[in-house]
Amino acid sequence: MSLIKATLLALTAATIFTFVYAAKLPNAQADPYVVQPTVWVVCVRPPPTATKGAFENCVNDLYCAAQTVRNYMAKFSDDCDKDGHVTCTDIVLIHKLGYLACGSSLQGHFGNKFEQCRSKLQL
Repeated sequence: MSLIKATLLALTAATIFTFVYAAKLPNAQADPYVVQPTVWVVCVRPPPTATKGAFENCVNDLYCAAQTVRNYMAKFSDDCDKDGHVTCTDIVLIHKLGYLACGSSLQGHFGNKFEQCRSKLQL
């Protein structure tokens, strides 16, 4: 399994567990990766003729949402934890915290669930 596929799997699992745990997050979306509109615009570059609802349609489509995350990681990939390698943890830190704040650590229920998934997948 490729690093990005395994990371997307761990990211999805942690997000789903977080949604179940929180029951209903404020402003939560149904997409498995919780893609922000600004990330979508930067990574998908929708045409000026994009229809209303194009963002929602993309992030609720597993393939489109995953491709958006892949594009974001390709553009902003970084070694957040400074261990000399871009790993699954770096990818998730960038996705959750943004590429400018990825030096921080994951907190709360999401962070715990991601670590459990990462450990089980040996990432």
